[in-house]
Amino acid sequence: MASKIQKTALPTFSLLRAYEARGYTDGYCTIVDGSVSLERYLRAFYGTRLFAIERRILMYAAGKPSTQADIDALAAGTTEQFAAWSVERREDRQILLCDFTDKTRSWLMCEPRGGATYLYFGAAVVASNSGHRGRGKFPWYIEWARHRSSRAGVKIHNQNTRDKTMTDQLKNITEHQCEAPPAKYDDLSALFLNCTLNRTPVLSHTEGLIGVADSIFKANGVKTEIIRPVDYEIAAGLGKNMAQTDEWARDDWPELQAKVDACDILIVCTSVWLGEKSSVCNRVLERMYGYTHVFNEKGQYRDYGKVGATLITGNEDGVKHCAMNILFSLSHIGYTVPPQADAGWMGEAGPGPSYRDEGSGGPENDFTNRNTTFLVWNCLHLARMLKDAGGIPAHGNQPEVWDAGCHTAFQSPEHKR
Repeated sequence: MASKIQKTALPTFSLLRAYEARGYTDGYCTIVDGSVSLERYLRAFYGTRLFAIERRILMYAAGKPSTQADIDALAAGTTEQFAAWSVERREDRQILLCDFTDKTRSWLMCEPRGGATYLYFGAAVVASNSGHRGRGKFPWYIEWARHRSSRAGVKIHNQNTRDKTMTDQLKNITEHQCEAPPAKYDDLSALFLNCTLNRTPVLSHTEGLIGVADSIFKANGVKTEIIRPVDYEIAAGLGKNMAQTDEWARDDWPELQAKVDACDILIVCTSVWLGEKSSVCNRVLERMYGYTHVFNEKGQYRDYGKVGATLITGNEDGVKHCAMNILFSLSHIGYTVPPQADAGWMGEAGPGPSYRDEGSGGPENDFTNRNTTFLVWNCLHLARMLKDAGGIPAHGNQPEVWDAGCHTAFQSPEHKR
């Protein structure tokens, strides 16, 4: 069963994101049960009755015919040409196509998440040689097909890209600071856990602020990933895998924990509700706490040597309160927290626009942009120092040296042995 198709921000690893700075882009997503391969997705997408109309137009008006055999060859990866498009780049789970005028790009991606598959599709209009950057215009045959799609009941909206652009000050400072950084950071990785209450593809305002930090990390060659834990089935509890207990039949947390373990920098991000971090954020921190009885190879708590920080958005007071709680939690389980490791944006109290809404002032707020920049660079500096030093020295901080009353029968993770 598929969910309703909704407009969405492009995932950080989307091939289409390369064109965000060069023209207009849009993205959409639907969620289906089970596992769907890219081959199966391509066959289904281009084999629909709606797309058959577009194929017929391309055949008669542009001299670009295609058949079911052509769809099968594209899906199987045995051809680089299909109708008006050629394959610009292809990976295991996504494909980027270029039209024969070189003015547009089409993109499809499938991403398995916890028993379901997120099916993405989107397009880009590449800016002209004049350097004009804006929405632009699709070639006539694509515009016609989009028009027919809307008449057929498939609503296709234009995505507002205002929150994808930097302010002039942020852009200039970032470019200047990235020209001659004090070290190289391209062997580091950063993971954003966006603890929004909205499942993909519903808009996340917190992800707008994440985008500011993400762009600075990427400008320094850092590998980044943004994950919404709410997209996964995360069981309540303090066990490593609650599906191995009698309480829960399913638990996706071990999949997320593997990503947490692999990163050098962890940014826990949340919206504010009732002055507190989200319930999703609380569960994430609880599950991370559930691993505190597991040590690293030096006999320290497992998260020693990692850097932690937080980003927060909302429409009510609570940024500093939430940051205090999140950063303490990260420090308590072993993360090293750099100076000024929190940044956030608060809209006007009460009814009003959220961060990514038109007129919010969020993306244009250079106080927030400044603090976010500090957060990123301080995370980079500290992660660089820790990695080069081999982590925190294993001296005076090994739990096993102490007989502190811990026992295997205790439920509290940090009291287990």
